[in-house]
Parts: sequence; structure tokens; C-alpha cells
Amino acid sequence: MNQAIALRYERPHAPGLRLLAALAKRWRNRRRTRADHGLLMAMDERDLRDLGMGRGQVDYWLRAPLD
Repeated sequence: MNQAIALRYERPHAPGLRLLAALAKRWRNRRRTRADHGLLMAMDERDLRDLGMGRGQVDYWLRAPLD
């Protein structure tokens, strides 16, 4: 009986919680991308070449899918 009551009260909030979780994930990913961009742009050309990219490719590699 207690499980049925708990489920009834959790359901209306579930879509809102999923939305908040998705927004939080996007916010964390954006912050991580901005931090990585700052670190890569602070590197000199030699270090970037060691990674196999040029300064003009930093944005491309940060936005490229990981697959």
C-alpha cells in the first residue's frame, strides 16, 4: 500500500526532475568545454602540433562527436 502512495506522489514531479537533470548535464558539459577551450588556447603552437591540431581546429575538435 505504501508503494502505491509513493508512486502516485512521485509521478507528477518526474518530468520536471528529468528536465532539470538534462539542463544540469548540458550546463556541466558547456562548462567543461569552455575550460578545455581555455586550456587549449593557452598552449603554444608546438604543443598543439603534438596533439595533432592547429589553433584553428580547436573549436572543431571540441564540438566533434566522441564516436
